[in-house]
Amino acid sequence: MKLKRSCEMKVSGPNSDIRKLVNDIIGFLCGCKDCINENVVFDIRVVLNELIVNAVTHGNKEDKDKCVKIKIGVTEDDHAIFVIEDEGEGFDFKSFIEKDFEIEDTVDFMQLKERGRGVLIVKKLCDKLKFNEKGNKAVVLKKLNMD
Repeated sequence: MKLKRSCEMKVSGPNSDIRKLVNDIIGFLCGCKDCINENVVFDIRVVLNELIVNAVTHGNKEDKDKCVKIKIGVTEDDHAIFVIEDEGEGFDFKSFIEKDFEIEDTVDFMQLKERGRGVLIVKKLCDKLKFNEKGNKAVVLKKLNMD
């Protein structure tokens, strides 16, 4: 996949305005593509918010001296790519990613442990979700238009 535009952003510490950061990322995406479906924008907001908050809170353990790097790219075939990387020790993402829960089944979903639901939601809202081996870097692929 060839990128037609990209940018990088950083966020550090628990007092950062993540909502503003996500809005800035959405603004960047909208500047790359004339029209992005509202449902896709909603999915992207949820995905980014979940991954960035997890990186700040769980990855960096709210350490104000650590930052989360966010790389954003738009491909020539209208996919958004997001790379979210924290400076933490990582986590065992395999226990979440390798499971294929049907989120639509509310009873099963509500019985999941409180921790880890966000990763499953992210998995369902994006086209691809991968982590590095350490578990401190997430790579997301999301199609920007709905067919």
